[in-house]
Amino acid sequence: MQNLILIAISSIVLSYSTIAQKLHYEFILSGGFGFSVLTRSDRLNINSSLRENGFNPLNSIQIPYGYGVTEIPYPLLNVQLDHTIIERFSLGIAYAHVKFSTNQTGLINDTLYHAKVSLSKQNIGIRLLYHFNPNETFDVYTGGRIGYSVRRGNYEITNDFGDDKAVPLFAKNKGTLQFIFGIRNYFNNFFGLNFEICLGAPYFLNGGVCFKIR
Repeated sequence: MQNLILIAISSIVLSYSTIAQKLHYEFILSGGFGFSVLTRSDRLNINSSLRENGFNPLNSIQIPYGYGVTEIPYPLLNVQLDHTIIERFSLGIAYAHVKFSTNQTGLINDTLYHAKVSLSKQNIGIRLLYHFNPNETFDVYTGGRIGYSVRRGNYEITNDFGDDKAVPLFAKNKGTLQFIFGIRNYFNNFFGLNFEICLGAPYFLNGGVCFKIR
């Protein structure tokens, strides 16, 4: 009887150790590029900051898909490190950086000026994911991310006569919330690709590579 109990306990411990090695102590490092949008809050922040410095925009800034209409778009850089805490759930930290720029025309004391507006956002957050059917080759997951965005911006303001306006800086930070749906496809026990579709900040599409770290 004692032997049976010992065998049962040993089997449970061995099984738990196997699961722990497979799930609980697994890290997933992923990184890649994504796409973001200049939010309504960002546009209001830029326009109000311009007005506070005497620059009266002829048209409110409208930037489709978050990119300046006369500038080269900048993709979002994204890095995450997720750790399996219990079966089907993982907890991670994430970092994202994106830059936007556009040109704007407006008036200062009835003189026409041109403003080149640049805005960069860095976001750091934590995310909790639920994995529907985690295995060695394919992973489908959903979850949420709570973060905080640090925003920095500047203007380069000139007129047609070559006169420069002082370059004011603005910084208004805010918290962010994001809902995530993603997939990972592994080619071996170490390397794979991932793709995410999201609602909220700091991005709505993201794709890249992922690595298992054990």
